[in-house]
Amino acid sequence: MRKDINEETKKRLIPIYEQVEKDFSKFPYIKTTEDFFIWRDIIKNGIEEQFIKFQKPCDDKTKKILRNKIVEEAIEGNDSLELLYAWTKCSRMITGAKAFVRIVNDE
Repeated sequence: MRKDINEETKKRLIPIYEQVEKDFSKFPYIKTTEDFFIWRDIIKNGIEEQFIKFQKPCDDKTKKILRNKIVEEAIEGNDSLELLYAWTKCSRMITGAKAFVRIVNDE
């Protein structure tokens, strides 16, 4: 912890830290935002494999919708992972906006 944090702040932060540790212990394979993205991709690939197995067509939009539903159900009630999920959405929006600006500038 930082040295300039007073005792009152420490008392407020410690329970928050402990809750985050508890929340993440339920998903031991997720430690970073990148891990979260990897987990989402694994879910999406599993969905794709199921559609291939049953020889049903499936577009990317449907796979994304199903993946998001699975992710949201898996993390429901886990405040830390719900916050991370919200951050990943924000991160993807920013990345998409930056890419769009670059494309427009190139044109």
